[in-house]
Amino acid sequence: MLWENLKTTLAARFADTAQRTNKFLNLFDNLVQDSGESLLNLSMKVERIAKQAYPTFSPLNLDILIKNKFLAVIPEEVFDKLNVALLDKDLATVPFEKIVSLAEKVQTPKTKVVIVEVAKAANVIAITPEPIANVQAAISLRPNSGAVPRTNCTHCNKPGHNQTSCWALHPNLKPARNSNGNLRGRGNFNSNNNRVEDLANELLLGADFIRSNEFIIDMANEKLLKRL
Repeated sequence: MLWENLKTTLAARFADTAQRTNKFLNLFDNLVQDSGESLLNLSMKVERIAKQAYPTFSPLNLDILIKNKFLAVIPEEVFDKLNVALLDKDLATVPFEKIVSLAEKVQTPKTKVVIVEVAKAANVIAITPEPIANVQAAISLRPNSGAVPRTNCTHCNKPGHNQTSCWALHPNLKPARNSNGNLRGRGNFNSNNNRVEDLANELLLGADFIRSNEFIIDMANEKLLKRL
C-alpha cells in the first residue's frame, strides 16, 4: 500500500514537472523584449526561463543557450553593433554579464552636440529722417538784402521801381527840390507814396518767389530754406 502511494506521488510530481517544463519551453520559444524593457531586465528574464525550460542541461550548454537566446531577441541594431564588438572572440569564453554590458553600451545613444548656427542678422536699413529742409541756399529775409529779386522797370530797365512809378516815363512823379535841397510838400509825399508802393511790390514779388520755389521760412534765423 505504501509502495503504491509512493508511485502515485512520484508520478504526479513528474507529470507536474513535465507540464511545467513544457510551459517554460513554450515561454522560452516565444520570448521577446517587452516595450520599454531594458536589456538588463531582458537578460535576467532569458536566464530565468532558460533554466526552468531546460533543467537537465549542463552548465556549459545552458550558458551557450542563454547567450544565443539573448542575442536573438535584442534589437537588430544592437545585435549588429554587438556582433562587430565580439567578432574576434569565442562566444563560449565571454561571460554572459560581459555580453549584456556591451549590449547596454552600444545601445546607449551618445549625446550629440548640435551646433545651431546663429542666424545672420537681417540687413538693417537705417532710415534717416528727411530734413525739414536741405539748405541749398541761405537767404536773408531782411529788406533789401538782395535775397528777394528786385523789381526792374520795363521802361528804363532800372531796378527799384516798375513802369507805373518810373520817373523817366512819368516826370511829374519825380519829387521837386527846394533851394536847400529838401523835398517840397507834395513832391515829398509822392516820393514817400511811391516808395511804399515799390516796397509793397517787392513784398508781393518776394511772396510769389517763395511760394513758387517752395521755400521754407526759418523765422528764428531769418532765413529761407529751399527744399530739395
